[in-house]
Amino acid sequence: MRTNQIVTALGSPQWVEADGEHLAVWHYGLQAIPADDKMQRAYVVGVALGITNGQLAYWGCDYAGGPGGKVKQREPVLPATGASGATKDVSNQAPTLKFFVISGVPVPDGRLIDTKLFPKLGFIPPATSFVVSKLKDVVLEQRESSASQAGTVWSFRVQLTAEDATKLASLTATNISKQILIMVCDEPVSAPTIRAPLETGSFVIECNDRSLAEEIKKQLAKMQRQG
Repeated sequence: MRTNQIVTALGSPQWVEADGEHLAVWHYGLQAIPADDKMQRAYVVGVALGITNGQLAYWGCDYAGGPGGKVKQREPVLPATGASGATKDVSNQAPTLKFFVISGVPVPDGRLIDTKLFPKLGFIPPATSFVVSKLKDVVLEQRESSASQAGTVWSFRVQLTAEDATKLASLTATNISKQILIMVCDEPVSAPTIRAPLETGSFVIECNDRSLAEEIKKQLAKMQRQG
């Protein structure tokens, strides 16, 4: 089966990763269902299709939870492709901040966040809690971390508009002690645990990876200009 046939049948993959020099793995999330007896307490949370030379090489399931339920989903390293097999152009897409409430167990039609920055973080639903497209203000600070954690830390203090600040206050007030995932566009950048309602519309995103910090800076600056 060729990639255009796969896309016709299943749609574009939700995320794509590299598996060697000539192989890509297309991932499709599914509503979590219990796995068979050999995978006790595990869930099937998606399917993975190995693609090489423009056609299907193999397929398998993505699992979460349970002994032996090691999830194959990892940080995306390749952009999703469209029906023609060409890479989607995301350069003109408007930047956004996306907020999700993280669950420790699979959620219907959700997916596992399992990246280098946030390994086995938890599950997020298919729909965001809310999306921010404009920012009132962004302040960047750069500092050297402590001796025990050598390196540079970039801190982005974000101030939302009044309307979005009200939404954030409501979201955090109803999710005390839970983690909230914050994505810049589709990149997970922060996952704070909510200790008290955030009522001022202000919060901080910290990053110790230079390339990621540069991307966050660029996208947040665009959102500030839109505000």
